Amino acid sequence: MNIRPQYYTRRDGDGSWSIVNTQTQKVAVIAETLPLRRLDESTAMEIIDA
Repeated sequence: MNIRPQYYTRRDGDGSWSIVNTQTQKVAVIAETLPLRRLDESTAMEIIDA
């Protein structure tokens, strides 16, 4: 059985959004070559839904 970690969005103090792993509480790495440093809420939710 393949179990994927669950994620949630978190609004950071600077107004940006992060995608966080619910188990480790660490910010998820979305792309190795092009890190997403600032996300708006709708983009973060679209990534989680995908």
